[in-house]
Amino acid sequence: MQAESRYEIVTEPVIEPVTLDQLKRQCNVTITDYDQDLIDWGMAARKLIEGATGRAFITTTFKMYLDALPMGGGYWNRDIRRQGPDPNDPRWLPTYNAPIVIQRCPLQSIVSLQFTAMDGTLQTYDPTLLRISLGTPGRVAPEYNQFWPWTRPVNDAVQLTFVAGVDTADLVPPEAKALIRLLVAGWYSHRELIQSGEVPLEIPDTIGFNGLLASLSYGAEYA
Repeated sequence: MQAESRYEIVTEPVIEPVTLDQLKRQCNVTITDYDQDLIDWGMAARKLIEGATGRAFITTTFKMYLDALPMGGGYWNRDIRRQGPDPNDPRWLPTYNAPIVIQRCPLQSIVSLQFTAMDGTLQTYDPTLLRISLGTPGRVAPEYNQFWPWTRPVNDAVQLTFVAGVDTADLVPPEAKALIRLLVAGWYSHRELIQSGEVPLEIPDTIGFNGLLASLSYGAEYA
C-alpha cells in the first residue's frame, strides 16, 4: 500500500514536443509578432496535458515525495485475505517490500532514493538493492529477499529522484503533439480574451480533444 505522493520538477525539459514553426503552421501565423506567446502557450499546453495524463513527454528530472515506504503482502494480498486471518500464519502480516509506483511516465532511470531514518538522519538506499521496472508505469522495489527500511513518521520522509520522458520529439506520442497544437490554436484564436484576463472559450469536444486526452491518460491503460 503506497502513501499519497507529490512531485516537483528538478530539471525542466530542454526541448518541446512541438516546435515554434509547427505551432505557427497550426495557427496559420506568418509574422513574428506572436512568437513568444506561441512558445509560452506551447510550454503551458505540454504541462497541462502532462498533469492531466500523468506523463512526461520530454526528458525531465523529478523528485517524488512520500510520507513512508510502501507495505505489501500480508492482508493486502487478495489470495491471503481469502484464506481468512490466521495469527499463526506469518504470511498474513504485511511486509515492507511493496513497489513504489511512479506516476510520471515513461520512467527512464532512478537517480537516488533517500529516506529519513528513525534517528532523523537523511540516508540513501543502496541502489544495488533496488529492482527497477522502466516504462509505464515505472516501479521500484527492494530486490528479492530485501525489505524497505523503517522511516521516521514525518512528512516527506521518502525522496525519490528519477528521470522520465523521452529524449527526442520524434518519440513523443502523436496524440500528445496533436493535443498541444489544438490547445495552442484555441488560445491563439482567443488571444484577446487571454491578454485581457478573461477566460477563453473551451475547445469543443467535436474535434476529439477529450478522446485524445483520455487515450494518453495513465489511468486509461493502467487503472
